[in-house]
Amino acid sequence: MGLDFDPWRSGRVGQVILFGRDEDVKAVLAESLGKFLEWIAGLLESGNFRLEAAEEPVLRRFRLKAPLSNDFHEGARSLLGAPGPFL
Repeated sequence: MGLDFDPWRSGRVGQVILFGRDEDVKAVLAESLGKFLEWIAGLLESGNFRLEAAEEPVLRRFRLKAPLSNDFHEGARSLLGAPGPFL
């Protein structure tokens, strides 16, 4: 996940995207960092999250309660109607 500073024509500079070596399809999560933080705040306010212990004793993994997924990226894609716009 990251900020896109070089989007394709239909994208916006600063949009929040899912990307990485394990991502087959890149997708837009939010049109800006502000909108992404609003979305995360909504998840927190509604209680639609769970924290799971990670291998490291001081870390916790942020997961969605619904849709139930062991991967935040997969849950976000499903919740937002994945795969979303191509970049």
